[in-house]
Amino acid sequence: MKHIIIPIFLILLISCKSKKDTGTINESKQEEMKISEKLESFGFFDLMKNEQKIETYKTIVETEFAENGWLKLPNNYLITHKLDIKEDEDTLTADYRSAEVEGTSMYKGNLLSNLKDFKVLFDKRNIEFKLGEEDMVWGDKTSGNHSFKHTVDINGKSITFFDGNLDDRNANNPQIYVENTIRILNQELELMDSKERFFMLTGLECVYYVLADDKMLTNFKSIENKIGNKIIEF
Repeated sequence: MKHIIIPIFLILLISCKSKKDTGTINESKQEEMKISEKLESFGFFDLMKNEQKIETYKTIVETEFAENGWLKLPNNYLITHKLDIKEDEDTLTADYRSAEVEGTSMYKGNLLSNLKDFKVLFDKRNIEFKLGEEDMVWGDKTSGNHSFKHTVDINGKSITFFDGNLDDRNANNPQIYVENTIRILNQELELMDSKERFFMLTGLECVYYVLADDKMLTNFKSIENKIGNKIIEF
């Protein structure tokens, strides 16, 4: 019996060591990958069909990362400009996973325009996102307060993006619209039983709303300590 146990024990030891070595090699390869390759490895470019755009996207990512250590998710306008091509479809997103947002623009008349950018991501996934009327109502101005309400019809419902003192809606508090909007988008995704949710990725001059499932979010978190950006969940 002893002659049988010893060889099996040795096989188990060798097997464990082999698995450990393989894991180390895989981790080493992962460390060697470029940032754009890491994005590609967890399927970030899967919704893009134009190979030229993918390669240009990756080049921009690597150039920006080499210059400042931040992950830039280039928009479609930048990529088509680099490729010197014109498209019939006016789309901000190139990857169909992210949308670039400049906080102050949301309360300077561009909220509906931003929502149209997000709609492209919903449409790509065949998720209903019908935009209707936008309504802005200014109330009476009193000492220290000027009431204001901003709503947009989404999927037949009037959704409130801001309701409060107009003075609070300024350059010092762009996060009010940014945070309210991402919560509203996630509520719509939840109502449609989507497995994806938006999270926020900070940028140098903007923030990105990234639409991803739990697995992709986990993959983003795995590179967070290698980039200047921060992940914010809602």
